[in-house]
Order: sequence, then C-alpha cells, then structure tokens
Amino acid sequence: MATGFEGFVEFPSDEMLAELTKEQLLGVADFYGIPIASADRKLKDLLVTALKVGLVEKGVPWVKSGSPLSAEGLEESGESFSSEIRLKEMSLQEKQMQLEAAKLRADREARGLREKELAHQLQLKQLELEEHDRERQLHLKQMELEERDRERQFERERQERDLELKRLELELASKSVLSVESQTPVFDVSRHIRLVPPFSEDEVEKYFSHFERVATTLQWPKVVWTLLLQCVLVGKAQEVYSSLSLQQSSDYDVVKTSILNAYELVPEAYRQRFRKSRKGSCKVAVRPELPMQGIDFILGNDLAGGKVLPLPERHQTAEW
Repeated sequence: MATGFEGFVEFPSDEMLAELTKEQLLGVADFYGIPIASADRKLKDLLVTALKVGLVEKGVPWVKSGSPLSAEGLEESGESFSSEIRLKEMSLQEKQMQLEAAKLRADREARGLREKELAHQLQLKQLELEEHDRERQLHLKQMELEERDRERQFERERQERDLELKRLELELASKSVLSVESQTPVFDVSRHIRLVPPFSEDEVEKYFSHFERVATTLQWPKVVWTLLLQCVLVGKAQEVYSSLSLQQSSDYDVVKTSILNAYELVPEAYRQRFRKSRKGSCKVAVRPELPMQGIDFILGNDLAGGKVLPLPERHQTAEW
C-alpha cells in the first residue's frame, strides 16, 4: 500500500493523515479544493482538524483509527465524523445562543436600573417642586396677613384721628357758643344728640328740611348745627363732611350744600333730571317760593318735599 500523499488519496484514514507532513497536508487541501484559514496553517493539529472537516463536507470516504479499510468502514467512519462535527456545531450554536440570552438579560437589567434611577430622579424633582410651591404659598399667606395687619392698623389710626377731630370740634363749638352767646346758658351738646333725626341716604333732599325744623323747634343755636349733624351722617355724606376743612365743617350752609352736591340734589341736577324726563303734558303748580333756590317749577311732591298744594293755584299744559 502506498504511503504519503498518494497513499492518503488512495485510502483516506486517520493513520494516513497523521503521518503526513505539514506540506503534504497542504497538498491534500489543494488536491481536494479545501480552503484552509491562515490561522489553521500555523499548527499541524489545527490543519489536520480543518482537513477532516473539509473532507467530510466534500463527501470523501473516511476511515477512523483502528477500522478496516473497507468501503463500509469508510462510509461508517465518514458518517460518525460528520455526526461529531454536527454535534460540535450544535453545541457551539447553543453556547452562542446562551451568550446572547445572557447579554439580553444583562441589557434588560441595565435598562431596568436606568429606569429606576430616572424614576427616582423624577420623584426627587417632584418633591422639590412641591416644597417650592409650599414655600411660595406660605410666603403669599404671610404677605396677606401682613397686609391685613397694615389695613387694620391704618383703620385704627383713622378712627383715632376722627375721634380726636370730633373731640376738638366739640371743644371748639363749645368755646364758640360761650364767646358768641355769653349771655345765654351754656348749650349741652351731649343732651341733644339723641334728638337729632337719623340720616338716610335714600331721602337726603327731605332730611335737611326735617333737621332744620327740629333744630328751630328745639331752639338749637345754629353754630352747633353742624356739630350735631355730623354725629348722624353716614356713607357718602360722612365722607364729604370729613373732607371739609375745619372752618368749612363749622358752617352749616357749606356742609348742607356740599352734601347735596355729592348726591346731585342741586338745581342743575334737577334741571338735568327734567331734561331727561319723557315728553308730554303735565300740570304745573306755580308757587311764590320753592324748596330750592334757582328752581322755577317742580314736578310732583317727591321733588317738592311735599309742598305742592293738592289744588294748585294755577296750572297749564307745558309747551315743549
């Protein structure tokens, strides 16, 4: 039986392949057209293994060590070697799949840790925002409380000033009464305050007539009229009185005119009210004197203060 390269080509087997030199092995690879990687060319063992795999893939009959050199033996040896190669390939694929699975698990774990970290950071940010919002709300409440305290302090100071002003006005009025009417008994303002008619903003134009009748009937000195009047003023009338100077607030006529002006109960206001009234015929009562100076005619007792006669002395149809 031939040996070497020719012997292996004639009867391929493990023994023949093992006896070949490195150069002969490369010749076998060239003969059968089996590609050999450069890494497998460096070591004989790697070269032998690569040749075995290539020979099986080429379908070359193969005889393992210790087997008789028969066609059946060669066929069985080739199938056994092919099965071994497939098992190794399957084992390699399984290990590769295991590595990929492990890599996927590691990626999932890393992603889970990242998501937990992001959720923790988000929670910290939300807590920080909530804390900032609580501090802002607390600051706003504190500012509101301080503003209320300032308003209450301002109101207390205003009330104290008003009380002091009224006290000074009472003292001044009392001194004026004593100086002007030194021959008459001293007028006790506190005794007459309760007799002053209550002021109503709904009937301002009637109030002063009522007040003057009461003051005249009770013989109140006119110098104390404003002093008594300011004790019952409310709303806009009280604001008008407080805005007057000390000299103006002591003059009853000035106080009365200022309050009527504030409520637009002056001749010009009546004229404006008349101009805006509906057109048509009406009865006009002509009187020598009217409740307000500067008014030439009035419409109804609501504007006349109840002074229009039930049967007017003369009436005529108004010409518009």
